Amino acid sequence: IALATTALASTAAYADDAPASPITVTGSVDLTTQYRLRGISQTDNDAAIQGGITIAHSSGLYVSTWASNLAGAGDFGGAHMELDLIGGYSKAVGPVTLDGGFIYYAYPGVNKPYNVDYYEIYGSVSGKVGPANAKLGAYWAPSQSHIAWSGSKGHNVWIYTDWGLPISGTPFTLKAHAGYSDGNSS
Repeated sequence: IALATTALASTAAYADDAPASPITVTGSVDLTTQYRLRGISQTDNDAAIQGGITIAHSSGLYVSTWASNLAGAGDFGGAHMELDLIGGYSKAVGPVTLDGGFIYYAYPGVNKPYNVDYYEIYGSVSGKVGPANAKLGAYWAPSQSHIAWSGSKGHNVWIYTDWGLPISGTPFTLKAHAGYSDGNSS
């Protein structure tokens, strides 16, 4: 632990001396009690390990990848992993932030003849509403044969809102999420 702390401290000191880069790299790793996508468990109510990395440019353009294990009914054609490939653009406009882009959902290891990969286009607007942080967004999966289980082409729209209210004087935030789906399940 001391070695890792020293390495991080020396990197931070070096970063202070260097000119600001227009590129930032962030990442995360999470261990969760389960992976739910739009209210449906993708891990059969079992735990999930998830991780992602994002490379963003100061212009607002970014690329990202995110992955999670799958289990039970979430095993799409034998895949035990979901890999999301993301490209988008985010821009602050006055008091709100606009964000939009493209997500390709890949399921490596799918048993043939299944192909359950699909893509979505997304967009959102976020900002402050009084003391709360608020977001309104939508995902749209255009007609693709991999969305409808019957083999016919299907589409899906997901509209959602997120709210976060920091509790004054504490490190806690009350959060709420609600969404509505229309079309074929994705």
